Amino acid sequence: MSEIRYTLPYFSTLDVVLNEIKNSVQIKTSNGSVTYTENEPKAKISTKLTGWIGNVETRSDNFSFVDQDYLDLVAALELQGINIRTLMGNVFDKIAETFPTTKEQNQVYSQLGPAVYMRLEKVSAVFEPALPKHIKLIVGIYSDSEYTKISSYLELKFEEDSVINARNSEKARLLLDKVALERTITGQDLEWDELSDTQKEQRVEMAQNSLKYVEQRIKSIESEIVGKLSDLIGVGDPADTELQTTVKSFIGVLCSLVLTKVKEVSPDYNNINVAAIMQNFTIPEIN
Repeated sequence: MSEIRYTLPYFSTLDVVLNEIKNSVQIKTSNGSVTYTENEPKAKISTKLTGWIGNVETRSDNFSFVDQDYLDLVAALELQGINIRTLMGNVFDKIAETFPTTKEQNQVYSQLGPAVYMRLEKVSAVFEPALPKHIKLIVGIYSDSEYTKISSYLELKFEEDSVINARNSEKARLLLDKVALERTITGQDLEWDELSDTQKEQRVEMAQNSLKYVEQRIKSIESEIVGKLSDLIGVGDPADTELQTTVKSFIGVLCSLVLTKVKEVSPDYNNINVAAIMQNFTIPEIN
């Protein structure tokens, strides 16, 4: 005989796009430069729901709500007295205060130059059990307060401690490599005098090429705006911080909203009890 089991929906990914994003970045390759564009043409809410038995993924379902479906979700929130832009704006206001780059400046700084205006455009959460978890925010930077003149985008990323530690270790190793390569280029290697002129030229050329990569990678690491995921969805001691409470509430509201819509549109989910599922809903454990 066959057995039937029912799997609790797990949010492996959750994305919310509030505003159109057109982010073009020049990327250098071995064949020259190419333009990579992250294009989100419409506001949307999307997710990947997975089901698990033990550590085995038993099903995976993707849902994306745009156009009228997105407006239906926004309207459902409004019936609860929640405006999605206000909700996400409150989340961004608290997150922005954790980084010097995005923290609100005092009016006295207006003497130093013209203002730019930051707005949250997208939130992307990855909670895949087998992958490092993270939450990423795309922030638009505008030269006008009406948000019509986009200048650029910032990416704020919150990662698990293990990923942050690995990046810090990589940077430390690269800094040591940089010192060693600079010694080679300036002829300070211990065996330098034992090399022929041709060998010296070859070694210097190889070191110069390697140094370019090392410096680019160090610059890339230092340019990233990264925070600890535990600061957003970790467990506070002795109680959650205001930021943790805000972010966890935001995730809970969105997950409940999305499940309600999924129940409406998917025959596989039309029998679920959203309230019962949300009673057992927990924020994923992080490292």
